Amino acid sequence: MTEEPLLPACPPLHRPARLRAPGAAAHGLRAAGARPVPGGFAVDVWLYADPPAALAEPRRWELRPPAGGRRVEVAGAQVVAAPQPHIELRINGQADAGRHLLSVFPERPADGAHPALPPLPFDPLRVRLPVRLRTECPDPGACSTPDEAVAPVDPSPVHDYLARDWRSLRAALVEFLRRDDPAADLSPADPVITVLELFAHIGDLMHYQLDRVATEAYLETARLRTSVRRHAHLVDYEVPESAAARTLVLLQADPSGGTVQVVRGDTAVADEGAGLGFVLEQGRSVHPGLGEIALYDWGEDLCRLPAGATECVLVRPRPSSAQGAPWLTAGDRLVFEVVDPEDIARHRDWAARVLGTDWPAVGAVGRPRFRDPLPSRRAAAVTLTEVAEFHDPLAAAGLPLYRVRWAAADALPRAYPASVDTGAGGAEVTVARGNAVPAHHGRLVGGPGVLRPAEGGVPGAYTLNSAGIPGRGGSGVALRPSGVPYRMEVRAALPSGPRIEVALVRALLDVTSPGRLACVLEFEDHEPPLLRFCTGAVGLLPPLAGGVAARYETGGGAVGNVPANALRLLEHDTAAAQGFDAPPVWRTVPSLVARNPLPATGGRDAAPLDVVRRDAPEAFAVTPRRAVTTADHAVAVARAPGVQGAAAERGTSGSWPLIRTVVDLLDAPDAAADRAARLASLGVLLEDVRMLGTEATVAEGAPVGLLIGLRLCALPGNDPEAVRRAALRALRPGSAARPGLFHPSRLELGKPVYVSAALAAVAAVPGVDAVELLEARRLGEAPGTVHEVIRVGAAEIPVLDDDPARPERGRLDITVRGGT
Repeated sequence: MTEEPLLPACPPLHRPARLRAPGAAAHGLRAAGARPVPGGFAVDVWLYADPPAALAEPRRWELRPPAGGRRVEVAGAQVVAAPQPHIELRINGQADAGRHLLSVFPERPADGAHPALPPLPFDPLRVRLPVRLRTECPDPGACSTPDEAVAPVDPSPVHDYLARDWRSLRAALVEFLRRDDPAADLSPADPVITVLELFAHIGDLMHYQLDRVATEAYLETARLRTSVRRHAHLVDYEVPESAAARTLVLLQADPSGGTVQVVRGDTAVADEGAGLGFVLEQGRSVHPGLGEIALYDWGEDLCRLPAGATECVLVRPRPSSAQGAPWLTAGDRLVFEVVDPEDIARHRDWAARVLGTDWPAVGAVGRPRFRDPLPSRRAAAVTLTEVAEFHDPLAAAGLPLYRVRWAAADALPRAYPASVDTGAGGAEVTVARGNAVPAHHGRLVGGPGVLRPAEGGVPGAYTLNSAGIPGRGGSGVALRPSGVPYRMEVRAALPSGPRIEVALVRALLDVTSPGRLACVLEFEDHEPPLLRFCTGAVGLLPPLAGGVAARYETGGGAVGNVPANALRLLEHDTAAAQGFDAPPVWRTVPSLVARNPLPATGGRDAAPLDVVRRDAPEAFAVTPRRAVTTADHAVAVARAPGVQGAAAERGTSGSWPLIRTVVDLLDAPDAAADRAARLASLGVLLEDVRMLGTEATVAEGAPVGLLIGLRLCALPGNDPEAVRRAALRALRPGSAARPGLFHPSRLELGKPVYVSAALAAVAAVPGVDAVELLEARRLGEAPGTVHEVIRVGAAEIPVLDDDPARPERGRLDITVRGGT
């Protein structure tokens, strides 16, 4: 069941007056009330004007139950003339407690069994009303339980190892010499002592190398970050490296100028030539008409976009309506900012597209300009999923309105005033801004000097000189959260002249093509990053005659988490067309402002090695990467997309142990070929994590919906509706963090369901005095059947989701008596 989009919360001042006016252009719902009648309920609906006869059609009406409630249907509708003209809706049967949402549909398309209904003009803000079918039930309450405390993890032990030095070796050799020749000369000038001291020196060097090898051979004592990363990789633990911060860069072209073209790789900075910059990840044409867009205020004085809104209506500015001017499309990013309207009358004229007010503000010399955001109001950014023209029957003729929508993940975090609001003291209003581009912390470097051979003559190793040492004045390499560089271009010159691209891989062992030139990027705590082409016999050395060149982005770490509006300029690399070896030459893009309306987030420093030593040995227990037990197989498959739940059982294939995993696919397609492909992909997933010597198969299980009917008696002084909601919360699946009794993880393949567990869970709910079992059966059994144990087949999975949108997956019927 999809949620209705949040519409603006506007006080009913001007629009109701227009709806009451004689000959109004639209209708609107004003009030609704329910009353019991024999066999069901009657819902009386009043409009702002006399209802038209076309509303006496049940298909135009819908009653949506509260969360988890049973859907009810509108059986009849008629226009009642006395005592006041209104619509009377007839509801048959019983309904759940709580608020229902009454909706009217201004138009209905034909559905095969019924013809299309003619459209009716309706106010988009007044097509829904809350209505309570059981007026004795108070508003449902809400409660939450605190998070459980996490037990501390004991630190792993650290072992100390002794080493042999020059003095101990010399003393041991002298002791051996005296035992072999008691009359030996032990003076420092004796040649035997000189040779003995040389042997002690060679032994000291050899023991130092042995100690270094032994030190790097254990996670607890390894000092090099590369060694710690390799140890952690043995248990599938990825060592977190530094990550570059990300933000949105808002590009604003001069309103008096034309379109400005920016390209991918341009860098936004705070000051000209600053070392800290944010690289644009996309190029676009920056049109001034998208720099400031008015929100439609629906003709009201105090209209606001509520918190959680996922849509709004925009007024297309006059500059963006010119021939060939761009407009918003799906996929564009939109920023909402609160500004001071300055001249309120001019702002309203601009929002209404009054002729002569193309821009909302002008400067001292009459040049149009953009208004600055209020620093006390946080901006919001969304990614548009839909842009469509919109018509409001009460709007002024010719006003171009567009409805824009975005995903629920981008829902507005707070309310934003769509019309001028003076409630906080000074006037404020929200505007939308286009021309927003994602960017990450980084600076492109290239040319001679950015790459040099590593110290010590290590073959096939090159130091990223410009990256420096993070924490010691160096900026590091700009990395994604996954540890992959945003930009790392490496080329090696062949002796014959041409250059070839060098692939950057996570490990040299990943190179499967013989003769392929590849390199890895390695990080150390006290050295600049290193490009390594080979390790021992693994990898290929680049040609020595041609040399190696690179271009990469520097940056990253928590230093990139800059506050909002810390950036203001955009720089362009004017030497990009001169070739790979040309160092970047940055020039400021004129007539363009580049700022970040939101703080940059996601920048992090590399994880300290002590943290890796603490977390890596136990990480496999937190996030399993291998499947050994039947529970491991079920968990591995259940994490895959499109899987509702999974259970596994152990058996034998005749020659090998066999673990058979039965899955419950979420919204599985009807086509058998599609289901087979999904099951095959799950089988491949298990092949990567199963234990050697064990076969693994995946089959689609048959979900069996259960029905549990209970009658509760609430203690005096308790709200019956609150008790009912608490009982439902205890039984419903819930979430992985707070699972209920019928969570998929607690319902196993082929395992029976004991009804006593449900009775005990409900009896433990505060405010419950007694529990009576009315029904406990499979959905396919006769009503009224009561089983103490509900049994399922070997390939069946019991489910009880209590989701009205999917009734075949089980249902809970709970009624409450007593209480207040």
